Amino acid sequence: MGEITHDLNILKLFLNHTKDANYGNIEGRTLLHHAAWNNHTEAMQLLIDKGADVVLDVLYNDIPLIFAAEKGYVEAVKLLLENKANVSHVENDSWTSLHFAANNGYANVVEALLEAGARFSMETNDRKTALRLAEQCDNAACVALIKEVSGNRTIIGS
Repeated sequence: MGEITHDLNILKLFLNHTKDANYGNIEGRTLLHHAAWNNHTEAMQLLIDKGADVVLDVLYNDIPLIFAAEKGYVEAVKLLLENKANVSHVENDSWTSLHFAANNGYANVVEALLEAGARFSMETNDRKTALRLAEQCDNAACVALIKEVSGNRTIIGS
């Protein structure tokens, strides 16, 4: 399914045929999930314009925003946030987009998520905040951003 989002002409033909911007695979991952995972922002915009649901979750409770944040695609993250993606959405292990971005050292994504109101004090199932994950992975820029937003106060689980 991801191949469809690589070529806008094929995607347009597919959407004209199916009329379903939320078309998904057996796991429920939609074309928007695949476009976000692969940083195809033009395809993402087309899908959103055709009615793709930016908060539609799938089998593991993932949304496109989590995919884009996990991969560090700041423009994709911003596009989803501009279109009302839930910045505080949690997947099955209680990880948010902020947890994924901080864990992987994507400071530009961490900054965009924090500016959009991501809650830095949320904990994963194993009681780790985004700050703790960033610290454990030596992601100094992410640590600094989260501490700046938190006012440098102690964060539960950190």
